[in-house]
Amino acid sequence: MTNDEKIGIAFCWYEPSEWEILKRTATDADTLDDTYKEWKSNANRAISEFKTRGMRINKISMKMREFKSWCEENNCVNNSEARSQYAVGKLQNRTRNQGGQIP
Repeated sequence: MTNDEKIGIAFCWYEPSEWEILKRTATDADTLDDTYKEWKSNANRAISEFKTRGMRINKISMKMREFKSWCEENNCVNNSEARSQYAVGKLQNRTRNQGGQIP
């Protein structure tokens, strides 16, 4: 499978300070890993699994202030569904800005 044929996945990526904000503000915080270290380990494991299945991972750097504004504009709450929609939208914008090529 060539790089152009791989399915692109938008994967929310957090820095430690953003992870802490996520844990404090998410309506589904009880479903998240307890610590940033646990999250990062599990995220890297998931990324490896996706890659072995031939998927291309696009890390979307989550900035919680920006995401909060997006939630307000889109009348939604900070939960896994909204975070996924946000990440996909960011990837689509990135793709448009790169002439239609998924990075």
